[in-house]
Amino acid sequence: MKGIYIDNTASMCTRPAEVFMLMEEETRKLNWLMTDVSGWDSIIGKYEHRNGDNWFFFTGDVFFDIMSSNRMATMNWGVITGFPADIPLEKILESDLPFADRNDDLFVNPVKPMHELGVAEVFVTDITKMAVKADDAVIDRIGGSIRGSSDLEHYNERMMKKRKKEEVKEEPPKGFFAKLFGK
Repeated sequence: MKGIYIDNTASMCTRPAEVFMLMEEETRKLNWLMTDVSGWDSIIGKYEHRNGDNWFFFTGDVFFDIMSSNRMATMNWGVITGFPADIPLEKILESDLPFADRNDDLFVNPVKPMHELGVAEVFVTDITKMAVKADDAVIDRIGGSIRGSSDLEHYNERMMKKRKKEEVKEEPPKGFFAKLFGK
């Protein structure tokens, strides 16, 4: 399994449909679970097959239709996980559902979906950042087609190093005002 990290800071938004249009065959073969989604409630509400507290479940064909008819729709954050069609929803719901908002576990290695039964995953954080995790062949095929994409494993390594430095770095305040106000 491989992944790509997509930074859309320049365009100030993330449109997940772009990814699913590039992997139509794979999208249609899998069932899709959307969890912790923000910014799509009005879109997916009319297609809703089954709704939980913060999840939506779709067959591959229905999900692809949602994506293709909402190509310009942006997503603030959320996780979209693909599952083999033979895995029942009840089995999927036995595990903790993935979430994107304030989740430090998004950017860890090895690259794999957060849900243990998932075989593909797209997640959006901070409106402008997206990652795609899928079979090596799929990532090799679509990676070069998406502007601003880079290797997710390398990005994760940088993030983990940065987090580790921040944890270790506990410097005392410097300067008069920092000492005075404690910042």
